Amino acid sequence: SSVAAWSDDGLHFILKDKFTFEKHFLTTKYASFIKQLNNYGFTKINSKLEESGQIVLRGEEHFKHINFRRGQRDLCKDVRRAKALPRKPAEQDEYSRENKRLKSDNKRLILENSRQADKIRRLAAEIEHMKEKNSNLNVIRDHQGGKFAIDSTSGNGDGMPSQAATSTMAVPTT
Repeated sequence: SSVAAWSDDGLHFILKDKFTFEKHFLTTKYASFIKQLNNYGFTKINSKLEESGQIVLRGEEHFKHINFRRGQRDLCKDVRRAKALPRKPAEQDEYSRENKRLKSDNKRLILENSRQADKIRRLAAEIEHMKEKNSNLNVIRDHQGGKFAIDSTSGNGDGMPSQAATSTMAVPTT
C-alpha cells in the first residue's frame, strides 16, 4: 500500500499513512509539514469530499491546490509561499502598547523577584543565627545537668538566661 497518491481525478493528493510518511519522508514533525502546506496555499478537503458524498477512508488526509495537478508540472511554478498580510496601523499600535506593558510588567516582576530573593537570604541568615543561639543554650543546659531556668520577667527577649538565672548557675570548673 502506498503512503501518498493522487486522487482518481488528479485534482488533489492523498496522504494515506501519515505515520509512515513522517517516519520515512520527513525531517520535521508531521504538523510542521501540514503548516507548510497551508503556507503554500494547500487546503485540506476531507470535509468537502464527505459533504459531496465521496468516501474518505479513516486516516487519510486529502489536500488540494489549484496549481498542483497530476500531469501538469508547468502549474507548479505558481505554487508559492503565501505572503503575510501587512498589519493595519491601529493593530500595530495595539501590539506596540501591549509590548510596552509587558516589558514594564517584566521589569516589575524582575525587581520583585530580586526583593524576594534578598528577603529569603535575610531570613536564612536569621535562622542560622537562631540555630547558633539554640546550640549555645543547649550547651549551657547540658553543663547544668538539664536544669535550666530562664527568668521570663527579665525582658531581654533574646532567649538567653537573664542575669538572675545565670547568677544561680554554677559553672563547672575543669
